[in-house]
Amino acid sequence: MIKKTAVIIISLFLLTACVDEPPYSEKISECITEAHEAYKKTFQINFTSNPVQECFDKNVIGDSFSPLVIASGNKKIDLSTIKKPIYLHTFSDSLGQSLREKEYINDMAVKYSDDIKFIVLHKQAPFASGMMEEKFPKLYGPFNNNITVISVTEDNTTDLDDGYGELISGVRNISYPTTYYLSTDKKIVKVTSLEEVMVQTNIIYMDNNQHLSDQELSKLSFYARVPKLIDELISKEEKNPKDTQATE
Repeated sequence: MIKKTAVIIISLFLLTACVDEPPYSEKISECITEAHEAYKKTFQINFTSNPVQECFDKNVIGDSFSPLVIASGNKKIDLSTIKKPIYLHTFSDSLGQSLREKEYINDMAVKYSDDIKFIVLHKQAPFASGMMEEKFPKLYGPFNNNITVISVTEDNTTDLDDGYGELISGVRNISYPTTYYLSTDKKIVKVTSLEEVMVQTNIIYMDNNQHLSDQELSKLSFYARVPKLIDELISKEEKNPKDTQATE
């Protein structure tokens, strides 16, 4: 249950990540290390603040995103060919939070398909078979046609040190879900991880919403965060129009 989960991913983090990373990803690792060191001084958890996210906002926004080519198996996408902002999201069938948000991501992709390119890096659990899709279509059914889905495999995943996540075809996955909001020129406008999702959910829960289910809390949290960030991404593009026409 979300409301009973201690939300502090950084308490598990070790000190360094040792795999070669894109520059923006190295900054993410530095933010994690900084938060971990601060936590060790007090060992106190604040369920309604996120120092890691604050560091991301201060140090990662505006950085160039890489790699531009994401590939897995026979599926490949070249971000440089996409002439619109991008919502890039990591998703795992093994994580309840991902499953609870799937319906809402589909909703966003329908609503904003003309303005935003939606890409999901999907790590499918072995048990997510056709039977599960039939029994729980909103949880295990496919993403809609407005979303480009790339399956995550072990072959294109490199684990970082414990607590630092992984690189998926070179893309930094802090945790499932990690979401990148990218401008048309492939600059990072925002990056969020599971910790930000949980902190925002805790804030809603503590605001006299203890009676709500995990699904209800997830819905409120998602719609409080994601549409606002997408609107901000579109607004930035409108203030800096491109000469090229949107594709895909």
